[in-house]
Amino acid sequence: MEHKIGLALGGGGARGSYQIGILKALDEEGILKDIHHISGTSIGAINTLMVMGKLSYERMIEIWEKIGNTDIYGSGPDRFKMDRLGIFSLQDAFNVLTREVSLSEIRDSKIQGYATSAKIRKDSLIDQVMIHRMEKEVFHLNDFKDPHRAVLASASIPVLFGSTTIDDDHYVDGGALDNCPIQPLLDQGCDIVIAVPIDGWFRPRKFQKENILLINLKTHYLFHTIPYDILDFKPDIVTDKADYGYKMGKVMIKKLKSLGYLEEDSSWNKPDGHTYVNISREEEKIMKEEV
Repeated sequence: MEHKIGLALGGGGARGSYQIGILKALDEEGILKDIHHISGTSIGAINTLMVMGKLSYERMIEIWEKIGNTDIYGSGPDRFKMDRLGIFSLQDAFNVLTREVSLSEIRDSKIQGYATSAKIRKDSLIDQVMIHRMEKEVFHLNDFKDPHRAVLASASIPVLFGSTTIDDDHYVDGGALDNCPIQPLLDQGCDIVIAVPIDGWFRPRKFQKENILLINLKTHYLFHTIPYDILDFKPDIVTDKADYGYKMGKVMIKKLKSLGYLEEDSSWNKPDGHTYVNISREEEKIMKEEV
């Protein structure tokens, strides 16, 4: 049976380099080439765009290392004094993405990419934090007129970066409403979903009625309980998180094979009904001790 595989990349700021390591493991196993639908929120949307552009693991790491704290935060919160809509600016990061992944590469990509954002009613500081007033919007990056800006909208953390305007509408980080966007993949008929949440709030039970094989690559130990690390883009820790993600990816691939869901030729055996697979705390602890 032909299966449709989807990849959901969650939001979590600087934690996103963990996802790059997962991508490397999937690529080495021959799984990534069969993934034609990727859905991302915030930093996950940025990573989605890079996969659509067929950037290598090494190139993704280079880009991550380029976008350091100085590029994002500058010397201080001067922007806040000017417009009161955001303390810092994502413009430099946006410029890097625009240079690295061209519009034609997005249009011609065999991967269907989706970026989740939150539409706000008015372009005001208060509306950036009024979650009950927000409306989820999913941009189909292949067809959207300005996919780079759609990704920027998905990554616009309220207050910190302010909102992003597209035409007459205003958006903030999609993580306010859906920080690990699986629904766009279900809407496309994906029956195998690989989720890489990085914020600690992913609730897989929400999808237990879906006829899918849901693979959760959440880490129990890498990230801080108090999420101050989501704002720290120091280049020297980018590779460490990516390496950890790579090892977690390898552990999951080995587990999927042992369960009989994944064959050596990277073909899939999906059980009937809903099936959930994750890496337990004990399994991750063993991995850490082996390292």
